[in-house]
Amino acid sequence: MAFTRVMEYGGLTAVPLGLAVAWSWLSAKKAAPAQRALRAALAWSIVLFATGGVMGFLIAGVSVLIPAHYHGSIVGVTLAFMGLTYLLLPRLGFRPLAARLAHIQPYVYGGGQLLHILGLA
Repeated sequence: MAFTRVMEYGGLTAVPLGLAVAWSWLSAKKAAPAQRALRAALAWSIVLFATGGVMGFLIAGVSVLIPAHYHGSIVGVTLAFMGLTYLLLPRLGFRPLAARLAHIQPYVYGGGQLLHILGLA
């Protein structure tokens, strides 16, 4: 039962960090073209992780809300790692990403997963 309680209420620890990231993101200057993909990945990461977290609080029994919650949270983390990959690949010696395609990818993946988890919910 202790693990269940951590799952239910432990997610609240992400709220202050999420608010700090959202505040700094909203108060930042307009992104350079090379940074737009990173910001898109961050935005979709926050949206999906928060949606999955809210769904976690709505779980009241066995239903498809449980996989919706997990998919939202896990895909939010996956999108954060996508943004990190966009940042690290050029630093590891790979050619720079095509800025337009890299900017579109988080929208396509994040939007599709948002529809997926809302459909499950």
